Amino acid sequence: MADLDTAPTTSYSDPIYDRLEQVAHRIRRLKWLILGLIMVFICLGLWMRAVLKRNPDAVSAVAYVEALEAPEGDKRTSHLQALLANDKATPFFRARAALDLAQVALLASKIDEAKGLVEKAKGFAVEAKSPELALIVSLAQGAVAEDGKDYDTALAAYEKVARDAGAKFVVHFLTAAIGAARVEQMQGKHAEVIQRLDPVLTRTDETSKQLMPLAKVIYWASKRSLEGGPKEAPKPAAAAPVTAVDGAPSVTVAAPAAASAVTAPAVVPASTPVAPAAVPAPAAETAPAKN
Repeated sequence: MADLDTAPTTSYSDPIYDRLEQVAHRIRRLKWLILGLIMVFICLGLWMRAVLKRNPDAVSAVAYVEALEAPEGDKRTSHLQALLANDKATPFFRARAALDLAQVALLASKIDEAKGLVEKAKGFAVEAKSPELALIVSLAQGAVAEDGKDYDTALAAYEKVARDAGAKFVVHFLTAAIGAARVEQMQGKHAEVIQRLDPVLTRTDETSKQLMPLAKVIYWASKRSLEGGPKEAPKPAAAAPVTAVDGAPSVTVAAPAAASAVTAPAVVPASTPVAPAAVPAPAAETAPAKN
């Protein structure tokens, strides 16, 4: 008697068809093994899901992403506040939530509230033991101090980031350098601004290109002030959001009142057209007038 598992099911003969029929016979013989493997993979997936649900890092990350995906306004704020108040969440994501809430407070001109939130973020950053998060918190301290017109404190915070960031965290170094230059410009220290930004404007790496338009705006405004020209820098035109570079975890924050929303890794001063990771391009760049 012919073996039903190997016998042809039709009188039609073709090399390709015969090969497909052989494969079908083999699958039929191994069907229970295949079904067993499928069940094993399903059980493994359910087990991994259960493990991740009990993992604080995974749970905190999901909560933070859900907060960022919530509609802007009270709903997003409530999600961030819930994450900040969650004792079971990891310090890293609680710090992130505090920084985002500080940005909201800055845009609402609630300087004291923003300062308190940044202090909370600083405590969580120490617990998280993340060098990059510590830099982001220092940038936030500078932004809050700058909006509060405490320029000496803001300058000290930015300079600390510029020293600590080095070549490893290029985005944060450039953000701090531009922030410090902006503060010095507000203090009327235009010579210091030019001296600080000269090495920044000579950079040609891709990371620097993201911040170069803003650096040029600040640089030429101080240059013109020293030469007796107009003292106000041209305001950058609004631009589309740009993703942070250099591998930094991106956090969407509200932009300054005069600019559009940007994607950046730190709190942005509400009163100035600057963002740490990306900046709007100026409407037109003008060279200094020749004497």
